[in-house]
Amino acid sequence: MGGSAMTDRRWRKWELAGLFLTLIFGNLLHFVYDWSGQNSVVAAFAAVNESTWEHMKLLAMPWVIWSLVEAGARRGSRQSVLMARALGLLVGLVTIPTVYYTYTGALGVSSMIVDVVLFQAAVLLAFWVSTALQKRGTLTAPVWQAAGVLVLAAVSAAFVVKKQFSDKGAEALAVMRGKEDNTLADVHEYIRQQVTECRSEKVDPTTGVMDYLNKIPRFVSKAAI
Repeated sequence: MGGSAMTDRRWRKWELAGLFLTLIFGNLLHFVYDWSGQNSVVAAFAAVNESTWEHMKLLAMPWVIWSLVEAGARRGSRQSVLMARALGLLVGLVTIPTVYYTYTGALGVSSMIVDVVLFQAAVLLAFWVSTALQKRGTLTAPVWQAAGVLVLAAVSAAFVVKKQFSDKGAEALAVMRGKEDNTLADVHEYIRQQVTECRSEKVDPTTGVMDYLNKIPRFVSKAAI
């Protein structure tokens, strides 16, 4: 019983440490890009503009890094560290755009104060999901741990490919139509081709359509939606 209580306190300390570090570094990373003189390496971890996507990065990067540190330190744990952390992160990431676009759509304006509070709330919600799953002791099989690693890796690697790495860089949209006989090698090759074309001046049909739609007056697009 005593050993179980000690183990329980230990994993809770790791989770609490992750919570506070994510809150601290998540808020600091909002400014680090400019502090670094807009360094391209720093841009992989810090927000480079005020878009919703970049605010989601403020949660994702410190969360993923701490998840790997915590998993390494608790590698003998019987709890679902990686999968719990991955699911917590996904919930937090979904919360940010969902709440943001809901309140701005309803009110017609955005508020910096609300956005700051929203980020803190998303971190807290992600923390709650992670700790709740670990407390229940579910998703502990090796396959779930492997799935957790894949989710964390996918989230950390997810970014908008830009033709020019700057706040004004153009964005491109890529669509992949999967087939039953596609392999991971096929997916990898398709992504490589898309990135190469995106960095060139070639415009694919999907991106061309998006560029056309973005030129439509805002009042027209809002009326259509």
